[in-house]
Amino acid sequence: MRGRDRIQIQCAVFSLDDVVPFYELTSRKIVETLQRAIADLKVPHPVHLHCNNLGIPGNVSTAIATIAAAQGKPLHLAHLQFYAYGDEGGHGFSSGAAALAAAVNAAPNVTVDVGQVMFRQTVTISSDVLRQFNAVGTASPKKSVISDGDANGGGIVPTTIGRTISTMRCNGLAGSNCFFSSMIRGRSSSRRTIQMARLSRPILRFSR
Repeated sequence: MRGRDRIQIQCAVFSLDDVVPFYELTSRKIVETLQRAIADLKVPHPVHLHCNNLGIPGNVSTAIATIAAAQGKPLHLAHLQFYAYGDEGGHGFSSGAAALAAAVNAAPNVTVDVGQVMFRQTVTISSDVLRQFNAVGTASPKKSVISDGDANGGGIVPTTIGRTISTMRCNGLAGSNCFFSSMIRGRSSSRRTIQMARLSRPILRFSR
C-alpha cells in the first residue's frame, strides 16, 4: 500500500492481508502475483520486496509472515533491519532480529540485504511518504521536505542516529545483529556468480 494512501485513510499499520482501499487487493495477493509473473517470464532475479510496516514496532511478525507467504518461491527482502523490530520492553520497542534470522535461515529461497545504519548525522530519503511524515517531529536539524504528489510522493528528513536514544540503540543493534550474523554464499550460474546473503545465528542481543 502506498504511503500517500495510508496517510489519506489514517492507517499506520497495514498487515499482509489487509485490503488496499480502492484496489480491493491484499499485499499477499500482490506479492503472489508478482512472483508468478517472475516465474512465467523466467526473469533471473527474484521479487525485490520492501515489507509492510517499515520501522514500526512489532513489524517483525509482518516480515516473517511475508517469508511464509512466498511459499518457497524466490524472494529478496530489502533493508532487513527495518523489519526486525519487536514491541517488547518499557518503550514498546525491541529487537526482533533473532526471530527474523531464524525465519530467513529456514527459507533457502529468501535472500536479504541489511540496510545497516551508523551512529552519526545523516539524511533519510525515501518514497515511503508516511514514514517520512511521521519522522518530521524528530528531524535534526528542524528542516524537512515532504511531497504528497503524483504516484507515491516522498520525503527528505535529516536526523542524528545517536547512541543515547533507546530506540536508535535498538535500531543499530538490530541491524548489527543481522549484519554480523550474515554469511555470503556464492551460487554459480551460466552467466555470473550471484551473491546470496544468508543469516546465521545472531551474535548480538538487545538488552532492554
